[in-house]
Amino acid sequence: EGAVVVVDAASRRPLVRLLDEGLESLVVEPGLSLPVTARSPDGKAVAAGEACARWRERLPGLRRGRDFERCAMLAGDEPAVIAGLPAREVELTVQAAGFLPATRRLVPADKPVVAELEPGVLLAGRVVDPGGDPIAGVVVRSSSDAETESAADGTFAVASRALPTAIELERDGYRRRTVTVLKAEDARKLVVELEWSEQARFTPVGDGELELAAAKVYVERFRPPSTWSMSRPRTAVEDGEIRLDLPGPGRYRLSLRLPGYRDARLPEFEVGRAEVADLGTVEVERGAGVEGQVVDAASGEPLAGVHLRLTPLGTAVIDQLRRGGAPQAVTGDDGRFLLAGLEAGRYELLLRRDGFARAARDVELAADEVEDLGTVELGTGVRVVGRVVDRSERPRAGVWVRFFEPSGQALEPLQEVAAGADGGFELQLEAGEYLARVYDQRLLLAQPLSIPETDEHEIELRVSTTRLAGVVVRRGEPVAGGLLTLVAAYDPGLRRGKVLVHTGGSIDPATASVGLPESYQSAAVEADGTFLLDDAAAGPMLATYYPPNGRASSRRIQVPDRDQAWVTVELQGVEVSGRVIDRDSELGLAASVRLRGPSGEEVASLRTAADGTFVAGDLEPGEGYAVEAQAEGYATAVLREVTIEDGSPPLLLALERGGDGTLSVRLRRADGSAAAGSFVTVLDAGGSMVRSLPADAQGRRDFDHLPAGTYFLVWSDPVAGTGISEPLRVSAAEPVTYDVALPPGVGVDLRCVLEECAGGRLEAMAVYSADGLEIGSFLPALSTPMRFSADGRLALGRLAPGRYVVRAFVAGRAVDRVVSLAGERVTLSIP
Repeated sequence: EGAVVVVDAASRRPLVRLLDEGLESLVVEPGLSLPVTARSPDGKAVAAGEACARWRERLPGLRRGRDFERCAMLAGDEPAVIAGLPAREVELTVQAAGFLPATRRLVPADKPVVAELEPGVLLAGRVVDPGGDPIAGVVVRSSSDAETESAADGTFAVASRALPTAIELERDGYRRRTVTVLKAEDARKLVVELEWSEQARFTPVGDGELELAAAKVYVERFRPPSTWSMSRPRTAVEDGEIRLDLPGPGRYRLSLRLPGYRDARLPEFEVGRAEVADLGTVEVERGAGVEGQVVDAASGEPLAGVHLRLTPLGTAVIDQLRRGGAPQAVTGDDGRFLLAGLEAGRYELLLRRDGFARAARDVELAADEVEDLGTVELGTGVRVVGRVVDRSERPRAGVWVRFFEPSGQALEPLQEVAAGADGGFELQLEAGEYLARVYDQRLLLAQPLSIPETDEHEIELRVSTTRLAGVVVRRGEPVAGGLLTLVAAYDPGLRRGKVLVHTGGSIDPATASVGLPESYQSAAVEADGTFLLDDAAAGPMLATYYPPNGRASSRRIQVPDRDQAWVTVELQGVEVSGRVIDRDSELGLAASVRLRGPSGEEVASLRTAADGTFVAGDLEPGEGYAVEAQAEGYATAVLREVTIEDGSPPLLLALERGGDGTLSVRLRRADGSAAAGSFVTVLDAGGSMVRSLPADAQGRRDFDHLPAGTYFLVWSDPVAGTGISEPLRVSAAEPVTYDVALPPGVGVDLRCVLEECAGGRLEAMAVYSADGLEIGSFLPALSTPMRFSADGRLALGRLAPGRYVVRAFVAGRAVDRVVSLAGERVTLSIP
């Protein structure tokens, strides 16, 4: 439902249909016909040519349209009949050798259309190779005429409006060439020689049938001194061999992508001018995958037409999106399916078919193994009748309710539905565990749900937001204008790496995001300093005021957990001063200084004076600040747990000499497979994020130009969980390599037996490593508006085995648990 079906059949009018119900058949209509004759200015019929009609159809429910074309060949006095046209305006183009194309817009009718073609300058000749032999299939383009191709004997003919003119010639295996024709006497006796281009060729082999027509080859060309540039040239397939043109002589490396097989990386090679690099046989591997059979849960009969998609859990989906999307399949009459060519990891198998509840299976795939899931049943599921309300039982209309797998690691929901005017919604779900998320302008709620084995189940999702009004003041006086933003002080997105991925084809493009704050809101500040937010989240918030002109200021505020509240944001702060010196000489240094707040957010960034002194003003008094100083040729210095208040003594940061260093990371799982796509975050000695990027397909990530100093690595992998390294000392002396095999992660659940926890809010969550660094914000399942299930359960995700301090803020108090994690799953009880 909601998909658009397009049927484009020759000589028939295209069928464009929005699927809003099941279909027994699709009827493709003949459409209108348009007879076309072409004549020269003297009235003679044009002996040979082509007439084409083009138009655009809007795709219902989508943001784009689709272009269609119908053509017929001219044959003297006999009209060319273009069939399959719509009953609305089309663009008709008629072209013939030696004439300029004629274009007009018209509505098709049965009466013939006569197109008068204006003679042009005929450009005719032959295309030959360096040995003088003719080349067939060369695409010849003129600025005045449509493109044509050379015949078997290498001859071609195109028209130009006037001389001088240029024609462009292009064919696989030959270097593209542009020829300028200056004189009329040269226009009909052109002989164009094409040089052979640089090429690569290879023959893929595998353990099954290879869809070479669907092959994609990615080319990386070395650009001195140290960079590689990537492109994807056109490929040609003949007798099982793949050939591709290279952009010139040089050093190359290729990777091959075939449906159902793992990407193959070819050895690096060099090619000289006009050379062909024969790379021989390239073996492609099935890689990891799943197979099985889908059956009707009621009858046990195989189900045909089930759509399956295999999506990685966690941030590995970023790499899959970059590669062009998730592997997909549709079951045949026997209900069987096979999806392969994947890297090892955790995946979500989504199954969908009209008339059945959507289903999902969480699968963990080992390297080079296709797991047989056996029989997968699809049933009609449970009719879930739900309602979204606020704390006062008022319905929330128009919000989106999305159901995810219970760990919350999937970026794509299993099901989504918009709440109606009464806040109600209805959908079919399999019985099982889910994470329900409610969205409006931001994420309003995340709550685990259990759907029991029954025909119908009712749920209520309660969104507790606050209508927040307030005023922004400085020294008690309201500010005028500007913008105020709010984000939860413990929002994990403040510390995670951030990625935006633009996905989708030309029909319906979309954007996916990873790591962005989910509690972010903004409001205009009026001339009297007041602001209003209808759906503010409760709890400690980071409020940032952006004046019409000047520097932004951040303050921590507490939003009460009630229907309406008023807050005053006081911008007047305190001042902190300090000095950056060379540790050995104690002389002042010109340096960059950054101050980070208790949640890791940057609150000030400045340059010192020549003598190393600095002053940062307008800071909010408080504890837990970090101050960082960097200078070229020196190791970074960090002061942690700094208290800022009136009368604070000056800070002193002493830097040791040392340059930039490199940290090379390689993450492997226990089975030896690469932790591909896992986010790798570099924290400084104070626990603040320095950089954060996903690992590549080999589980590698290099961090260059790191100022000398002590760092920690945090990883987040769907199999190995979230973990942290020991302290790593980076210096300019030599690159630091961190190569580690990650043990399987331990699933961590939270169970609260307090009465307030039944459906209640988890106000905040922190997980501290043995070195005292907070890494709970890197758990993919964690978000700020999380609530316990009706029986007080909450899945936190996976953590690497080890010792931690887990701090949960529940019912207005903090509860600490010291835990040593081992095994497959651990439940933490509070209090």
